[in-house]
Amino acid sequence: MQSLGMGMFNALFLEKWDLPPKVRSEVAETLSEAVADPTVALTHRRAAALALGRKASQFDAEERQKIIRTLKDVLTRPFETHPMLQSTDNPLSMLQMNVGQPDDVIAAVAWALLSFSPWIEHEEDRRLLRREIERLRASQEEELGIGVAEGLGSFVPKGDEEERWLRTRILLLLNSQHPTVRQGVARSLASLVERGTLVLDAELLDTVLYLSVADHVGDRRAAAEALTAVVRSAGQDQARVEEALENLRDDLSYLVRTRTGVEA
Repeated sequence: MQSLGMGMFNALFLEKWDLPPKVRSEVAETLSEAVADPTVALTHRRAAALALGRKASQFDAEERQKIIRTLKDVLTRPFETHPMLQSTDNPLSMLQMNVGQPDDVIAAVAWALLSFSPWIEHEEDRRLLRREIERLRASQEEELGIGVAEGLGSFVPKGDEEERWLRTRILLLLNSQHPTVRQGVARSLASLVERGTLVLDAELLDTVLYLSVADHVGDRRAAAEALTAVVRSAGQDQARVEEALENLRDDLSYLVRTRTGVEA
């Protein structure tokens, strides 16, 4: 994999590049190999997973299924990496080296697999994905929580059971102890509402309204995004949402005000 250049460029350069059909298969194979290869640097494995997730809609059916299998294997099996590629942060060590953590890769893989959720066909695979997402969320590790929180914005539920599962995951993450996790899932909620994938129920709306008056500026900013999405989608409880947005439009933080659609 190193001979193909993964150690020499950041795979995220693919983000703004539409994949020509003639290279899609090679990109899918190269990045999939990088994600799974224990001899590739952790930062490049993470970048490869993110690039795959961002390009999920551009691969064909066969390529997607191969990528899904690779991501699923990395997420569910014991994580492997070469000893020489692991960070060294022991305070007694003469050499301090930060080359990324396994959690960085696992979080990116979870995010990418959620991006491929519309194309996960078998119920057993979908059940496995839900189980792994629950396990990562329960770990309380911030990086894993961020990956799940941001990835849920791409999840497409199939059936009432998955929609209930999605609501529960979002609600739990909105109450996370980590601000970055709360804010990431609030942005995901905004995306889901705007696409019509999810309608806020009373409990979710109450939680977002609570965030809209939180002390943390980032919480209020993320809540403003979610509430603006509710208004755009003509969601329920418009009076309460509009009242909260009016307060956010007068927020002391410019960053919060801009997320309400009004730059005051």
